[in-house]
Amino acid sequence: MARRPGPASAPGAAGTEETPTARTAWLEALALTSLSGILLWISFPPAEFYPAAWVALVPWLVSIARAPVRVTLATSAAVGYVLYVALLYWLDQVTTAGWLALAFYCMLYWPVAALVLERLRRMGWPFTIGAPLALVAWEYGRSNLLTGFPFLLVAHTQYRAVGIIQVADLAGVYGVTFLIGMTNGLISDLVLDRFRRSRRNLWRLFATCALLLLALLYGRLSLVSEARTADHAERVRLLLVQANIPISLKHAPSESQQLENLRKHVALSLQAKGFGPDLVIWPETMLPRWLNVAYDERWMKFLSEHDEYGEHHRLLVATRQSVEETCRETGAWVLVGSESYDIPTQRRWNSAYLLSPEGEVIGRYDKIHLVAFGEYTPLGEVFPFLRKLRPPEMGPDLTPGVLRRLFVLPLRSGVSSRFGVTICYEDSVATLFRRFVRDGAGFMVNITNDGWFGNTTELDLHLAVAVFRAVENRIALARAANTGISAIISPGGRIIHELVRNGQHREVEGTLCAEIPLAHWPSVYTRYGDAFAWLCLVALGALPVVAYLRRGRSEKSSRAAK
Repeated sequence: MARRPGPASAPGAAGTEETPTARTAWLEALALTSLSGILLWISFPPAEFYPAAWVALVPWLVSIARAPVRVTLATSAAVGYVLYVALLYWLDQVTTAGWLALAFYCMLYWPVAALVLERLRRMGWPFTIGAPLALVAWEYGRSNLLTGFPFLLVAHTQYRAVGIIQVADLAGVYGVTFLIGMTNGLISDLVLDRFRRSRRNLWRLFATCALLLLALLYGRLSLVSEARTADHAERVRLLLVQANIPISLKHAPSESQQLENLRKHVALSLQAKGFGPDLVIWPETMLPRWLNVAYDERWMKFLSEHDEYGEHHRLLVATRQSVEETCRETGAWVLVGSESYDIPTQRRWNSAYLLSPEGEVIGRYDKIHLVAFGEYTPLGEVFPFLRKLRPPEMGPDLTPGVLRRLFVLPLRSGVSSRFGVTICYEDSVATLFRRFVRDGAGFMVNITNDGWFGNTTELDLHLAVAVFRAVENRIALARAANTGISAIISPGGRIIHELVRNGQHREVEGTLCAEIPLAHWPSVYTRYGDAFAWLCLVALGALPVVAYLRRGRSEKSSRAAK
């Protein structure tokens, strides 16, 4: 039988082993890669067995080392597509075409990463070195290219393992990805080398274990420091409203249903007014009409004088009266999500408004990072058919905001704090989030409407993303979500408060009254961003160069010896 050239010269590869038959090679590669897919799937919600991530890539890496390249690429693509179809199943509730297309896009990174790892191994680089670098490059690329899709990163499986994720304040989410990749790479190298006691294997084992122990020690010290800081920190009293309005009712055409949705938010807010909140928070776009128009006396007068706009006028009046009642009755500042509308140009924005206890609009933030094929259609003017990928309920494309906005919140204690707001998936955009913190935010708020996805794991995955933003920037984060999961996250990434009813945190109605600590302190990540990810990209690019130079020196030494 023929031998596969190349890998036999790689560290730990057995040069005397013969490759199996072609059919056996296909079956073995498919079985190993499928096992990795299954282990990755159970690492994420709903199973959420996060320890599996630390070994999930081992079968796939072993397959890369053993199978022919064409087999590796084909099985990686097939299993990768099935995996992302399974992990992204919740997107089918919004757009089936978008679900399958996004799964295909995410799959593309699997064969690319497999090819990179296979080439590195041919050059003599073990998986202990190649896997963490390639995995960081894979996830950084997917998080940023083509507007980015920073969901379902391997590190996100660890969002409840608060001890290990503390390194994110140094290296971002990619620091945790690196540790997972290195551990998987080490185990793969040991398996391929049949756990032979060699100096090379001992050094790999020592380096990986030392890095993991340092990360865990750093995590322990960080959590202790956070607890001590929080004990003496000023606190903000928040009231998060989760009305649990299904998308079918939120976009109901009837005026009565729109008014009922509005009354529900007011009633929930007033039920908890005895808590004495500093800030009441309603989720994203929970107002039935545009708040900026409701406060524009000129346009309100125009609408009232034209019968054809009667429903618009009545809903605008009700919108303003409801938010003013909430402000007045709670005596608190109120943050609400609303669309904004410019009537002359017919442009729309997804916005957050801060109102004073007197019901006066103090400030507005327009969402900067819009969701592709959700809030706008990329290249829609060039390829109109792409608009069919957007849910019809979304209406015309939204306009992106251009400025970050920090709101100033006077507290009942007499001091004040500044905070930033991210809307919907903006908390997944690490660069945007950290810029709010660099601008001087004392805490952060995320308002979102994940009701599009019902009682699915999308809600848990979105929460996982938020946990990493808090740790990266060492800042507390409050999440107000229409159907869940509403929660308070500490600067250390602990979910310290969560809205739960009868053991459920998705698709439940209620309010979350909680205090958020102003225990923010500067982090390396806030200052330098994704510098670690860029270092990994540079290192990955340098590995072939180092291998080439090393081979040249080896050949020169051989000629000199002759």
